[in-house]
Amino acid sequence: MQVFKRSITTIALFSLLFSTITATAFTLFNQDDTYLWRFKDEQYVRLETNEGASANQHPVNFTTEQLRQILASLKVERDNVTIPIFEEKELAILNPAITTGLSRANPMQDVTFAVIGMHTGLITNENRVTTGRVFYQEGQLHLIFGLLHGEIDYTQDRRLYPFLAGSRQHAPTHAWRIVPQTGLNIAANASHTVAIDVNGFIKNIQQQALNRAMPEKLATETQKVSVETARLTEEVSQLKEEVQTLKQQPSGKKPVSVEPEAHQLKQAVSQLQQEVKTLKQTPVTPVTTSSNLSATQIETRLQTLKTLREKNLITEAEYQQKRKQILDAL
Repeated sequence: MQVFKRSITTIALFSLLFSTITATAFTLFNQDDTYLWRFKDEQYVRLETNEGASANQHPVNFTTEQLRQILASLKVERDNVTIPIFEEKELAILNPAITTGLSRANPMQDVTFAVIGMHTGLITNENRVTTGRVFYQEGQLHLIFGLLHGEIDYTQDRRLYPFLAGSRQHAPTHAWRIVPQTGLNIAANASHTVAIDVNGFIKNIQQQALNRAMPEKLATETQKVSVETARLTEEVSQLKEEVQTLKQQPSGKKPVSVEPEAHQLKQAVSQLQQEVKTLKQTPVTPVTTSSNLSATQIETRLQTLKTLREKNLITEAEYQQKRKQILDAL
């Protein structure tokens, strides 16, 4: 009986000791000021040691816009489907937290993260976890991924089985492939590691966005010119009919010459057609706020419009409307 009592006492003491140690460790874990963001015991952005690697170029300052452009442009390919690595909810968390972390980290620290977002699953979209390690070294921003859209076992206690960040020392087993891009280098012997030339990568992103926008802008401008060309062509046709009518008048009446106006309208049509051709041949260049028409072209069109009004070939309302359209092009 005494042996039994001693066993019970021993077990109770060990249980109390384990609870005390666990509670102390949990308290320290929660008070750790290396956390930049955390949610419950599973998602986080924090500062960690750099695994004994060579010193980073920390602290380093990036703008939140720079980091957002980089993270939002990263893509992964799985089962012949290309999707963004981070969705909007994840970007809203990582962007400010990683920017702050890189500005606070010392040379022997990395910024690590674990975030959960809604991504493509086997049948439908489902919560997936992505973890990684971020640091700036040799003039490049490095990302080492651990889990990438990994499945989540909700039966596990994250205090005992935390989501681990990417590691320089251990490459994960995966079925995905990070999509190569200009300014983004994927390590030959570690496909979970990327090094990003920040300025070159962002410049490539902006150029891609411009390339997508230019065809739509060109189509819109071409349509406007086509409509204007059709209208002026119709006016030329009407003037030609008037000329023929006046030529058929009795010889006693002096025909009114409208040839100058017809000639001016023909020139305007030719000019608009040349603008369409120029737009189609213009290479894709960054959009600027300068006018699409030269000062000489605008002056010519305004003079043509004024002449038409003076000859009463258009109404005052039409004159003012067209004049406003031309001036808006400045």
